[in-house]
Amino acid sequence: MMFRSGFMFLCVYLCGWLPQAQGQGLTGTLFQERLKQLGAENAIIDMNVKVTLGPGDNPLSPESTTLWGSLVRPKEGLDQPLPTIVVATGYRRDVVGLLYLGLVPHGYNLLAIDNRGTGLSQGSWTGLDLIEQYDVKFIIDHWIPAQPWSDGKVGMIGASYMGIVQLLSSGLIDVDAEGQPVHLKAIMPLVSSADSYREVVFQGGNYNLEFASIWSALTNFFSILPPLGLLSGDKAPSRDDIELIQATLKEHLAQVPNNIKTALFDASFVNDVPGYYRRSPIVYWPEKPADGWPFPSGKRQISPRIPTLMTGGWYDIFTPGSLNGFQYGLQRHERGSKALIIGDWYHLSGALGLGLPSIANMKLAARWFDSKIKGVEDCFLGEYPVLMKVMGIDRWRAEKDWPLSEERTEARAFHLSRVPARRGFFSSWFRDNQHFQMGTEADRSKFRPDPSLEHRVRLNDLQGLSSAPTRRWTAGITSLPAEVQKFFLGKKDALWRADAGPRDPEETLLFSTEPLSEDLEIVGPLTLSFWARTDFLPFPSKELVKNTLNALGSLVDVQSNAAVDLMMARDIQWIAGLEDIRPDGKTLNVTEGWLRGTQRQNAPARADDRAGTMDPNYRPFDPFYRMLQTPQLKIEEDVVYPYVVELWPTAHVFKKGHRLRLTLAGSDIPHLLPFLQPSLNTLVINAEHPAQLSFKTTRNTVGEGSTWHWVDNPDQYLLEQHDECPKDKETH
Repeated sequence: MMFRSGFMFLCVYLCGWLPQAQGQGLTGTLFQERLKQLGAENAIIDMNVKVTLGPGDNPLSPESTTLWGSLVRPKEGLDQPLPTIVVATGYRRDVVGLLYLGLVPHGYNLLAIDNRGTGLSQGSWTGLDLIEQYDVKFIIDHWIPAQPWSDGKVGMIGASYMGIVQLLSSGLIDVDAEGQPVHLKAIMPLVSSADSYREVVFQGGNYNLEFASIWSALTNFFSILPPLGLLSGDKAPSRDDIELIQATLKEHLAQVPNNIKTALFDASFVNDVPGYYRRSPIVYWPEKPADGWPFPSGKRQISPRIPTLMTGGWYDIFTPGSLNGFQYGLQRHERGSKALIIGDWYHLSGALGLGLPSIANMKLAARWFDSKIKGVEDCFLGEYPVLMKVMGIDRWRAEKDWPLSEERTEARAFHLSRVPARRGFFSSWFRDNQHFQMGTEADRSKFRPDPSLEHRVRLNDLQGLSSAPTRRWTAGITSLPAEVQKFFLGKKDALWRADAGPRDPEETLLFSTEPLSEDLEIVGPLTLSFWARTDFLPFPSKELVKNTLNALGSLVDVQSNAAVDLMMARDIQWIAGLEDIRPDGKTLNVTEGWLRGTQRQNAPARADDRAGTMDPNYRPFDPFYRMLQTPQLKIEEDVVYPYVVELWPTAHVFKKGHRLRLTLAGSDIPHLLPFLQPSLNTLVINAEHPAQLSFKTTRNTVGEGSTWHWVDNPDQYLLEQHDECPKDKETH
């Protein structure tokens, strides 16, 4: 079934735009076939619904604009108006709409819309910016309620881009005097982000080259496909249809050069930090930065009256976005009006909810919307709103809160040392002076040299294309064969990889624990704190690099291209990874973190003190730390600076007999844009300069049955009936 569906979607991607001679065309036929499988073959399908925004309907668009959608209505919708679920997408409505047809048999209209500048819709694509947000607001608050098939109630669903659209639109929609949304009654954003700047594009100050390149290529590919949706109707296209198609295609092609300019890292785009945040749900959180947001809409917030069911993945590209969105964005929601499901998913598998059929077949969404839109009394995910997969032991657990309460957790740390790791645990790929011990006691050795790593960009850095972290930054595409084995064939070991080492073994330090004497569950984010000094090495190829870039001519303006500035800077990168090492030597990547040296968390330098000091205002994982500021710190040679690398959250049990291994590298190619400046970076580890990996562990002997419980069959748990509703309505 999975392979058949995958082939079907591939056909849509490659062929869905081709002109069809009769009937609904290929995309309409696929809609019909899917609805037939769902037992809704009598549903009414309109593949081309015209939505016109007149002058003033969008405050940022003075001219009229036509958007196009695909509308599917249940048969009973002929006799009575029904609630409507909206999917607003930049990835073509005739493709994405297929994923959510399962809502139609449950008595919902489904409207999939091509966002402005995508698919058949007119205008320029702005990628989640305010003009797109106001388009969706108009559809929700004005266009849908005016249709005879609508009862005025609207929900939204969708993954990734479509999930972000939901959260952004939720900050703008109309509310009444009591703060109750007038039309938008519930949303279900799947694997969505919160902070486009720090989660997606610049991680720890480093440019996410791998994902940005893939996503840019994908979105540009969809934008320039011939918009022949009008040709999939029951009649031959008119001259007006052909002219509209030609005009729309011309309009979309015209925006490609600017998109390429952006992808090639034009400085004007890179330096527009507020532009990233206009596209980020974080601007609509109840809590705001100390100085507010530099645009009027930033004063608005997601209504706490919009029930929100979110999902996320521990290996997703948006892991902290899903978790922070739940923790901060929904902090004023009452218990019972918000929920979070987070599994051991990459981005693509999380979007599809692999392993939980109720997500893919829309039964969970229908239950959520029935409860929140239709008013069906149902208290699922009310008392325990968090359902999370605990990796390492492959079990699901229901929790009352995220993050877990202080009573449920305990702060722990492992200390990095200068003591070499035991030779019996050495892998074959690294030198003897690369692997050190990590344990519960601080390093008291006096005569061993400090660990150091040399950074040079090498051709063999491209081996990172086959590394485990690349699975995350290709959105899980490269992990699909393993995930099929895991989720569909029951091979739970499929994602463990051989001990092949990190991306660049020549510039990686490792710190390993001894085999654990008992199971250890790490839950939440981790911090790696240490002190280091840097010596910059000769850069004989600098002129060659400049000449090579200049030879590219008009494609790259060396003088104004931020990528060139980054690559040529006197800067360093710290790349931290946490791995689970089995007794047989197999390795599982658990989580990662990144930090650019000149964006370290230092206090402002004092004229009389060259030593680095930690910024007293810094708090690990604070989403508002340095929101709109880009530090202009320098790295002076022979100065010891403190660094804190924040590793993304996880929930993983390291079993008894396993080891934890921390990797610390100076580059992350192809994930991050590399720095070409060679350097020698030395960790200074002594009593005055401690180095440690800090985290929280769970206390699973506390609160079982009252604050948490294991869930053996998560799909059944999500669909089973609950007899009583929780009486408390506190916020948390």
